[in-house]
Amino acid sequence: MGLGLGGQAVALATPKLDLAPCRVDGLEREAKCGWIARPLNTQTHPATKDAEIRIRVLVIPAQARHAKPDPVFFLAGGPGQSATELASLLSGRFARLLNRRDLVLVDQRGTGQSAPLHCPATPPTRPLSEAVDPNRQSADLLACLKAAQSLPYGDLTAFDTTRAMQDLDAVRAALGAQQINLIGGSYGTRAGLEYLRLFPERVRRLVLDGVAPPDAALPISMGLDARAALLQHIERCEASSECKTQFPNLRQQWSHLVQQKRIQVRGLHPITGQPEQFSIPGYAMWELGRMALYAPEVAAVLPHSISQASVGNWAPFLGMLSLMNGHPRRPMAGALHFSVICAEDFPVMTGQVQGVSVPAIPADAQAAVQASAEVYRLACPHWPKAKVDRAFYSIRTAPAPVAILSGGSDPVTPPHHGDRVARLLGSKAIHAVVPNAGHGVMGLSCVRDALFEFINATSEEEALKAPIHCARDIPAPSPFQPLGHRP
Repeated sequence: MGLGLGGQAVALATPKLDLAPCRVDGLEREAKCGWIARPLNTQTHPATKDAEIRIRVLVIPAQARHAKPDPVFFLAGGPGQSATELASLLSGRFARLLNRRDLVLVDQRGTGQSAPLHCPATPPTRPLSEAVDPNRQSADLLACLKAAQSLPYGDLTAFDTTRAMQDLDAVRAALGAQQINLIGGSYGTRAGLEYLRLFPERVRRLVLDGVAPPDAALPISMGLDARAALLQHIERCEASSECKTQFPNLRQQWSHLVQQKRIQVRGLHPITGQPEQFSIPGYAMWELGRMALYAPEVAAVLPHSISQASVGNWAPFLGMLSLMNGHPRRPMAGALHFSVICAEDFPVMTGQVQGVSVPAIPADAQAAVQASAEVYRLACPHWPKAKVDRAFYSIRTAPAPVAILSGGSDPVTPPHHGDRVARLLGSKAIHAVVPNAGHGVMGLSCVRDALFEFINATSEEEALKAPIHCARDIPAPSPFQPLGHRP
């Protein structure tokens, strides 16, 4: 129901969603695919009030003949990641849930096949000297903006988290589900919190893995959190006799790198093998280090990479960063990314949101924040922005159980975000920290099983007893040691 003129309740038409059998790469069994039509932007652009976009929906049916009525919706990260392109990965990860519940994947508007907003592609063979050139970065951002605005649906003020969650609820209604279970990772946690705010009665269970709060001002918080995570990584090395023996001067070497005005980098391109020579500002090392900390197995190479870079050998660092490149078949929707961050985070960064404070930046963290926020300070002043409701930044008491997961070594969504959000959500929120995990922990075997118990529980009391703390004692990978190395 909805409110019509004069406050009278009127029936809202159920959105139309035609699903048909389909085959998806990497998915062993048949799925169902379809589209749902949604208004592009009726709020701020009356000239486009009749414009529509199509939202891509993929349903992996439950294996049981009589499925549970509350499906599982997965909310992808980024912002800019496609949910449907993760179908094969998620069908394995949530196999137990798929026994009795459908898994619903919806490409957020601006991603995947839902009115995608991609930046012009840059080949992975692009010289590194071009990738770090500020003039080329500015030109790339302008090209991205122009390409997105030239699309039939190029009104970039229509792409934000709130509208995306309204799209998601339209899918829920079309499927006939009274309540749904949501699992969000990284930016998908912000989306999940917004869905909870907009449609609290529709949420049965909510899983937040690596919390990105709506009021965090991500470009700033990423720099602060990356700096803390990097220093923590160095401290752990100093506390380990094995690591300390291999890398006795790690802290001094890192400090020397980040404090330089310009760093001369020489090495081979990790893909083409061509020799490269360029310079970067020392503060940029904070951002490069953050990228390495997303996955513990890559972070294990960081001490070796720092020690070698400090003496002019950049091969380990460049090779380590190549491991973090996105899958070429799964590109992030760059223009959607900037549309969301510039609309939701940039106003907080610049003190434009009444009642939401700008994160404090200590003097010794200025360089790290400069590294993380630089591209957004360059792009956002000129980027078209959605009008974001002030209420978007608030987190209210949860009416349904919420399981929060955090990696203790996560450089972008560390546990202190999960702690704060858990307090705001209240007594129905539980928070588990995996100290030696990085960004995202739901893929760990015992955590997958715990999330099954959380969602499958018949009562809220039973759900809140799910063993989501099961991975707290997993060890960190040993620091990388080159073959033949003897301390």
